[in-house]
Amino acid sequence: MSKKKFKKMDHTATYEQPNPVSKKAVAVDNPSQSMYYWFLGVLVLVSFAYSTKTLDPVIVPRYIVLSIFTFSYIAYFYFFKKIVLPANLPILVKILFITGILFNIWCGVSLSNSINPSAGYYDIARQLLLLALLFIGIQMLASNDGFVLRISKAVMVMGSVHAAIGIMQLNGMAFTQLPGANALPYGLMANRNLFASAETFTLPFIFLVYFLGSKIWKIGATAAALFVGIAIIVAQTRSAWLATMVMATALILLSFIFIKEIKWTVFKVLATFILALVAFTALLTLLNTETAMGLELKDRALSMVNNGADTSLASQSANDRILIWKKTAAVIQGHPITGTGLGNWKLNVLAYGSAGLAWSRGYYVPDRVHNVLIQTTAETGIPGFLLLLSFWIITAIIAYKNLSSQLPLQQKIATAIMLAGLCAVASDSMFSFPFERIEHCLYITLMGAVIIGIYYKNYPGAPVNPPKRMPLAVVFLLLIIAGINIAIGFQKQLFEKSLSQVKALEKSNMPQALIDAAQAGKKGFVTVDDEGLSIEAKEALAYRDLKQYPKALNAMKIAFKYNPNSAMVNNNMGTIYTEMEDYKTAIVYYEKALALTPDFIIVKKNLALNYYLTGNYAKCISILNTFDYSTEPTLVDMMVQSQNLLMAAGGK
Repeated sequence: MSKKKFKKMDHTATYEQPNPVSKKAVAVDNPSQSMYYWFLGVLVLVSFAYSTKTLDPVIVPRYIVLSIFTFSYIAYFYFFKKIVLPANLPILVKILFITGILFNIWCGVSLSNSINPSAGYYDIARQLLLLALLFIGIQMLASNDGFVLRISKAVMVMGSVHAAIGIMQLNGMAFTQLPGANALPYGLMANRNLFASAETFTLPFIFLVYFLGSKIWKIGATAAALFVGIAIIVAQTRSAWLATMVMATALILLSFIFIKEIKWTVFKVLATFILALVAFTALLTLLNTETAMGLELKDRALSMVNNGADTSLASQSANDRILIWKKTAAVIQGHPITGTGLGNWKLNVLAYGSAGLAWSRGYYVPDRVHNVLIQTTAETGIPGFLLLLSFWIITAIIAYKNLSSQLPLQQKIATAIMLAGLCAVASDSMFSFPFERIEHCLYITLMGAVIIGIYYKNYPGAPVNPPKRMPLAVVFLLLIIAGINIAIGFQKQLFEKSLSQVKALEKSNMPQALIDAAQAGKKGFVTVDDEGLSIEAKEALAYRDLKQYPKALNAMKIAFKYNPNSAMVNNNMGTIYTEMEDYKTAIVYYEKALALTPDFIIVKKNLALNYYLTGNYAKCISILNTFDYSTEPTLVDMMVQSQNLLMAAGGK
């Protein structure tokens, strides 16, 4: 199509509608309307499903919903309805899926040398589920031109609803009792950072509605973009702010390079959007100069351009992440080929030291790198990183082919917007952990499906003649993938419910009830939570409370096997041996716990006691001198006696 023809097109026209087909064909061979309603349903269900009984209120419930949806969709449309494929898969798309499969195979290989292979089963299964979802998303979007705009409208509405919930939550108007792990607003994400990134990932769909929708939808998209933008600002998440700017910049550049017909329109719209958000941030800061939100907004904004130059909490947080990245670089150097295995970074990184981090004081344990590429490299090695990078590069090549081809203007616009959205995902992945949440994965998958679906539909050798159905072998493979995810989802749900119950019983000091509850959640597929904690670690302490030391040791040894670099597991193992009066063995575990967390006061107290009980008074004194024990009479008395006994022994 020539540039002259492009200029005559209506830039605000709705996405072109499919060619007319008979009602019988739609009902029997290609029930495309039903496909859309299925996807609309999963968008809603995934957004609202949550449980107060699991460790995280949203991850597992929404994972189960998506797994059941994928299985049901494949069974209904590809097995029972036997829908006709819109086209043969182009070679480039086949390479994309082969790369994705090879990445997952390599992830399986990486688990062969891992500390805890079961910790990676969930990640591998979920990655395969997303590949299956991408496949059916491509097929759906390629079967009907109007679906890209309709799906975008649905995501826009969901993004606006989420934004409304977060804003009302922040102002104490409603939804304040929703479960969450950190400061408000976290909306329906149970995490403020992930609430912000989820809202960011809805922006590409909102922009698509603005540029390709009717005038009424253009007005709605304008309001939605501003509403979602405000939610991103008040969530105070720098990675989401940066991702939004990256997306806007990428879309402007893509329009100037590939869609020159509307380049100035895109520039004006996005420049106005960014300036409006900057102005809103400045106004909000000025109106709240003495409030915690105003100060934090100011700190976070300044830290983006002045990182590490002050002592604000925002800069401290950024510096902590840099230290974590350095620790992770050491993990990569130690496991350059196979990595530590998916899900095993958190089980390995403490062995590389915790100096300068809160880990060293035992306040918490590491769970995320806050950089997807670095964590992937640490867990799957350099080959895994290259395979993942190849997957993204192939997607970018497909987008380039769309943009550089003679496609209808609407399809070029859709490709550019979704590619800009994926740029935002890449940016956010450098500083956060967006793939943890199912909603993010669904939005990202749909972005890729739009790009690939457009290429798939317009591929020169694509049309199938005669039409053919999905091979049964492929259908069964997809069903197996979805079925495995359903099984792992329910296993993970059972584990988390049991561990939550065990924690509650531990606080209530009910050891026998805790042991009974622990039995239900001990499954082979799921052995530790996101922080590396196992049910056996809690069960062992309950046995210890009941003075059943052999059982306590057996349970703690299993916990040690699952996570040998846990300072808490090593400390508790030492405590069991202390109560069994095997002080020398206890010291071995306490010394390892202290090496892992050199500022962990509880470990120091336990180690000092065991040195004292074994007559090693010099080391007892040395440990006590590393922290303030003056407010604890027992430790003061231990110090005095150690000094006296050491002097009596001639200072030895």
